[in-house]
Amino acid sequence: MSGKIRILNVGAGNDIYGTDWVDLYPLRKEVKKCNIDKDKFPYKDNTFDRVISKNVIEHLTNPGNLFKESYRVLKKGGHLEINTDNAAWWGLLGKTFYGGYEKNAKVEGRPNDKHYMLSTPHTLKNFYETFGFKNVKYKYVSINRPIHHRLIVILFTLISRRFYPGIFMDGIKA
Repeated sequence: MSGKIRILNVGAGNDIYGTDWVDLYPLRKEVKKCNIDKDKFPYKDNTFDRVISKNVIEHLTNPGNLFKESYRVLKKGGHLEINTDNAAWWGLLGKTFYGGYEKNAKVEGRPNDKHYMLSTPHTLKNFYETFGFKNVKYKYVSINRPIHHRLIVILFTLISRRFYPGIFMDGIKA
């Protein structure tokens, strides 16, 4: 197995991308149960080439554990990739001001799935650097939305990419 690239998908849900998966609410038998907020990931140190986490960090009460454990299980030079909601996305402005973002998501199989935070590239970079990651980069990303949302995203993008709905972050274990 020495030549095989290993990818840990943290908070995998139904996503089949990766070679290994952990989630608080495993939806497939291959997914190991793990409370990402507080548990040690069920893998040895220096196991993975990449750790990915898509739309998970905003659901955590202790996001530092995701960074700490990802760093531990990554090999030197391994990447931690995180996708999350962008706090500056125009679609969240009303929800954050008038309420709604923090309400229960009511996702099937995830009875206590709630949003606890919104992020900016700056706040995420602080986490990456605090836990030892280097060469931290980000980009704003679009997410598949209904056509009227996409048109508004295009319009806001003419002003600034900061209004994109998502953030993609990448950092390397030194």
